[in-house]
Amino acid sequence: MTQPSGGDLVVIVPCDDIRAAISVLLEGRRDGLGCAGVTHRIDRVANRDNGVRKAAEYLRVYQGSFRFALALLDLEGSGRECAGAQKTESEIEDSLRRSGWEDRSAVVCIDPELEAWIWSDPGVLARTLPAIRPSLTREDVERAAQANAPGPDEDHEDAFRRTLAQLNVRASSFVYGQLARKARLRTCTDRAFLRLRETLRAWFPREPRTGAPDPE
Repeated sequence: MTQPSGGDLVVIVPCDDIRAAISVLLEGRRDGLGCAGVTHRIDRVANRDNGVRKAAEYLRVYQGSFRFALALLDLEGSGRECAGAQKTESEIEDSLRRSGWEDRSAVVCIDPELEAWIWSDPGVLARTLPAIRPSLTREDVERAAQANAPGPDEDHEDAFRRTLAQLNVRASSFVYGQLARKARLRTCTDRAFLRLRETLRAWFPREPRTGAPDPE
């Protein structure tokens, strides 16, 4: 690996779908997140979620060039499903601290996977997909989402991909990015998303503003 250029934040992710969503959040949804703008780099690591578990090793090269480091992964597929999301976060953060990042790093483990954020706001599908495939109506999308919504013990990603297939929309990182653009951030109650938001607010506080409320 060549010596990286520096910035405020380096992020590692397991896949292009998460990379697209986080890129949109950092570049276009800062008001909804409630944080200041940051210069950032997002790397997709090899071996998906298992690769992110080796964050301390991968991120060592960035310690002198970035102020903060953030690692995101899905609990599903990480090999640590039995441990749970919070213990998985703690384990990776401990290794990051020991490797030299100290209090400048954080880990967000999504339980069970990124698609949980979509199903926490199923209306985002109706707000987004007709713009990607104009022949769709909001009603088309709402019916498909309702028919495929996952139950408590069902796979969120499978349910999302069934919905897209029913609507003839190809699953891609572009779709995930567009969903992140339309998501209602202020009302999302997913634990991992709230952890991400509070981490960014703590690291990159913005100047107090008066006037109109923040966009969602």
